[in-house]
Amino acid sequence: MNPTRALTKEEKKSFIIRTLKQNGCRITNQRRLLIDIILEDECCCCKEMYYQALEKDPTIGMATVYRMVKTLEETGLIHRKNMYRISCEYADRCEDPCASQYGKSPREKYASA
Repeated sequence: MNPTRALTKEEKKSFIIRTLKQNGCRITNQRRLLIDIILEDECCCCKEMYYQALEKDPTIGMATVYRMVKTLEETGLIHRKNMYRISCEYADRCEDPCASQYGKSPREKYASA
């Protein structure tokens, strides 16, 4: 693998899943969903991840999001400065600049729900 080439989202996802399995984590559908959300968007907080996940899986709980983020941080797969971003073994920074763009903030969007 070329260390200077940016990884595709699927390569990043495979790397994350492989690393989590090596650390004894079960890979559930909800964990896969959260990985996809983090890879698709730069999320500023767990609550934003939760709201995005809730749109796709209404059974997901806020605690699941917090536990997953903690696991990703502990295994070195995610880091946080101002946004949660996936860390890559092969690059200083993963090239995934797209941020979620809502017509309303997640708080406004779900206030009426």
